[in-house]
Amino acid sequence: MILKELKQQTADLHHLTEKTFYGTEMMSGTLTVQQYKDALQKNYYIFRRAEALYAEYFGASEVPRRTELLAKDLQNAGAEIRDFPVKPFVLENTTQCRGSMYVTEGSMLGGLHIGQKLAENKNLTAFLPLHFYHLDKKSTAKRWQEFSRQISETVTKPDEIEDAVIGAQRTFRFFCDVYRM
Repeated sequence: MILKELKQQTADLHHLTEKTFYGTEMMSGTLTVQQYKDALQKNYYIFRRAEALYAEYFGASEVPRRTELLAKDLQNAGAEIRDFPVKPFVLENTTQCRGSMYVTEGSMLGGLHIGQKLAENKNLTAFLPLHFYHLDKKSTAKRWQEFSRQISETVTKPDEIEDAVIGAQRTFRFFCDVYRM
């Protein structure tokens, strides 16, 4: 029930996030080197903030380290880690954190398809292999299944569902705010 509710309540923000990023360029193979570097820098900034919040609520050992993969890609591309003048998003409890993880874990599923397209982009061959956009399909699917099971078991009451939606919406808005920079 929670996954269906999250999908419905965040559909517009999900669409806006895809629209404000380089989705068309990534999927059409026209992403430039500068756009690739910009995408890495923005994703690093987003995931660094998300991982820090997740560590506060669940402990550092429970948080996937996507920023480590992004740091490798940034180094391979010769791009620096940047900060962006965007107000960071806030999560107020573990349920909002789970809602936020719906966004970040879900983005990794989409990242599998994006990774295939980026690997085929002739502008980016010098940066292969990709790390952030080249996750193992089986382990990524397994992680999503485990996350789905966990959130479905822990977020069941109406107030919990509302909190999870708030966390997901805040996260999508943060993605959009950073992507617009």
